[in-house]
Amino acid sequence: MNRERTYFATHLALIVLACAGLGCGVIEMLVSQATGSPPVEATPTVPLPPTMGPISTPTASQSLPDADTPTPPPRSIFGPFTEAPSGSLPGAVDDVRAAPDGALWVGSDEGLSVLREGVWRPLSREPVIILGFDEASRAWTTDTSGDQVTVWSGQASRTFGAESGWAPIGHVSRDVPYATVSDRLVTDARGWSWLVTNQDVRVFDGEGWRIISPEEAGFTPSAEMVEMGFGFRLRDLAIDSAGDLWVTDCAWGGPGPLGQGARWTNGTAWEGQTSSVVGSGCIEDVEVDAAGRIWVTVDGNLWRYTPGQSWEEFAHPDVTLPEPLRWGYGVDLTLGSTETAWVTMAPCGGASCDVGVYLLFRVREGSWTQISDAGTASLALDQNGDGWLCVGNGLYRIREDEPTLVHEGHAFTCRLEPDVAGQTWLWQPGSAGLWVTGGDSW
Repeated sequence: MNRERTYFATHLALIVLACAGLGCGVIEMLVSQATGSPPVEATPTVPLPPTMGPISTPTASQSLPDADTPTPPPRSIFGPFTEAPSGSLPGAVDDVRAAPDGALWVGSDEGLSVLREGVWRPLSREPVIILGFDEASRAWTTDTSGDQVTVWSGQASRTFGAESGWAPIGHVSRDVPYATVSDRLVTDARGWSWLVTNQDVRVFDGEGWRIISPEEAGFTPSAEMVEMGFGFRLRDLAIDSAGDLWVTDCAWGGPGPLGQGARWTNGTAWEGQTSSVVGSGCIEDVEVDAAGRIWVTVDGNLWRYTPGQSWEEFAHPDVTLPEPLRWGYGVDLTLGSTETAWVTMAPCGGASCDVGVYLLFRVREGSWTQISDAGTASLALDQNGDGWLCVGNGLYRIREDEPTLVHEGHAFTCRLEPDVAGQTWLWQPGSAGLWVTGGDSW
């Protein structure tokens, strides 16, 4: 299969990659669904109601003003991205998250704000990290220390600490591939919300938090991990169409990542320990498509599981890398339209996989096409599977696997977030301002 390599000449060219002639086919493998190990209780014996209890509303002295201040006309400096009226949105933007109900939550160095129905409302003057949203579109946040967690309902909030079962996380980061918390919360059929940190699985049952250790979740270190002193490094979570919760693991060290793969539970026993696909290996990311199928990268290969049926493998291409690099492991996974996945791979060196090189591929119907080799990327896709890409010092529009440069600048970095309305939001970490596609709607 012919492959057209895309090089970004304006980016840092540390390594020249020769990727012509990729032999990229689908290798299908049917593997029987793994049987479970002896039951390990994952939830309290007596179910608790999914209600959250009272939420405090800021007092008059704590209240923050609405952000209805008139703003100058929008300007467009990043192609079709138009500057969004920021009102009194304060400070340098650090994080932007789109909620399922259409609200946009923004964390800056000066606090937390939310854009709802065209109006900015500041909520907190303390910097926070947005952990994700529950099924009611309530935002959960923490500070960089992870000592407590706060849930926001409208402008009201409730904070949980040790008295509610929450345990300090330590340093909190969502930066791939060094994140210390999962990039989202997920909610099960009972209305319980789940979160993964490096060190444990956490579940909120409506009143308080329960901490589940890796061992409770069915992870057991391999002999190699014990010999080399590896610990667990839990990475991500998802819920499939059968309602099972999946948790993944990837431990780093020495010449490459190790790990215990993935485990899943229906609320009672944890399974997956004997799976020939995910019983071991490094799994940084797990995603669920519109059909409820599970996608993972196990070490260097892409797999898809249909609940109740079997696994299918999409083997990686034969990429030629300069010495001493070799094919590595998947650090990020984004699902596009049907049968399409975007995979960010990290090659490994002679004694480490932390070599600062990342390759972005689009995998469609089993065929891998390289899109970028310029570093970790921020990607936002539209309903057609095309989208936007922030990588290196540039912003690119991607159509039919072809990235076209839209904006570039010295030390320019950007991040992207798609919302439920089909718009894509852009910001520059550490800088003021927010941009959005479809700017004429402003």
